[in-house]
Amino acid sequence: MKLKLTLIALALCFTSCSTNEETTKVPMKESTLTSDMLIQSVADKPFARANSNDQQSLTLTGESLLKATATFKVIDENGTEIYCETFPSTALLQPDYRTANSVLKEAHLRDVVKGYFVDEETKAVIQQGSYAGL
Repeated sequence: MKLKLTLIALALCFTSCSTNEETTKVPMKESTLTSDMLIQSVADKPFARANSNDQQSLTLTGESLLKATATFKVIDENGTEIYCETFPSTALLQPDYRTANSVLKEAHLRDVVKGYFVDEETKAVIQQGSYAGL
């Protein structure tokens, strides 16, 4: 009796599986990225007034870091844009990197954007911390 029940259960299991690929295919949707933002750095710090807490951002958008457009934007505490400037990302390169190859220029641009809002005291603390593990 148990053997018959097991055989029936197995038969039902195998017959319920479809070999028709059309019914088992899951439709795939193609997604495209609409944002061309490459890298961004944001900080909340005073801009227009000493006691304000404005959101400052530096964003690089475009096809590549070297062909990107840099946008420096400041938004006040009320959400109003109080300053916006756009310029080529290559303007962020230090003079020593202007003749470097493209890989070094891109790495330098990443470092510049990453550390754009970091003050000198914080940079010193970070550098001291990185040497502490040696």
